[in-house]
Amino acid sequence: MALLYPNKAFVHLRPNLILPDVLDQSKWWKGKHHYGDPELKYVFFFEGTARSRPISYNTKLVNPDEIKSFWDLLKPKWKGKIVSYDPTRPGTAGAGARFFYHKLGPEFLSQLYGETVTTVSHDRRQILDWLARGRYSIALFLSYPDVTRAAKQGLPVRLFPTDHFKEGASLDVYNGSTGIFDRAPHPNAAKVAVNWVLSREGQVVWMKVAMEKGYDYATLREDLPWEMIPAGRRRTGVQYIYTASPELGNMKPIYDLLKKARAKAKRR
Repeated sequence: MALLYPNKAFVHLRPNLILPDVLDQSKWWKGKHHYGDPELKYVFFFEGTARSRPISYNTKLVNPDEIKSFWDLLKPKWKGKIVSYDPTRPGTAGAGARFFYHKLGPEFLSQLYGETVTTVSHDRRQILDWLARGRYSIALFLSYPDVTRAAKQGLPVRLFPTDHFKEGASLDVYNGSTGIFDRAPHPNAAKVAVNWVLSREGQVVWMKVAMEKGYDYATLREDLPWEMIPAGRRRTGVQYIYTASPELGNMKPIYDLLKKARAKAKRR
């Protein structure tokens, strides 16, 4: 979306939605359709995977009951013991930075990266290795499949559950968006495809395939069998912030804050 939408690559999607169970907005989270573009016309977001922000820990070094709030990460005990994937990168890390900034405030994000986190890396495999070997106790923004795969292999790493932190969790979009290209070679076929993908049947298939590939994605539809999603599903009583909302899309103030925080950390 970041590349194609600004270059006007899509047609208005709403007139192309025709199936009754797609058009019925009561079937969707919060009773409405969700779009990624600020005009709410072109890029339909059908995914809302619940995450406590992907925060992983070494099971030999961390008692998860000690960390019930995101603010607990700022305690002196964890200073220098947290490693992070670069939060200025898009995807999981970018969504995580948005969540911390809008849910917990600039001060939390500034303290986390200016006081507590001593190492930021662009290499998730390296971070996971450091976490498993105990060089660091906690890791931020590793991928869900990588951590769960490592845990199944017997390494002492786990993800905090979605509903673990009292401040709530985020709903994220990893691969769950769709649109129709302008001047598509077969526009009617594109319309059929998009409507099927957004239907109940299409969303069940999408989630099943994701699970087979090791990704625990969750749809924004509310009428699916939730038992098929063990970790990424929305849960009753948890407050969520949808990090893909267009109003949260401006990353410049977040990047500026992170740049200052990292510069402060390097001066220490």
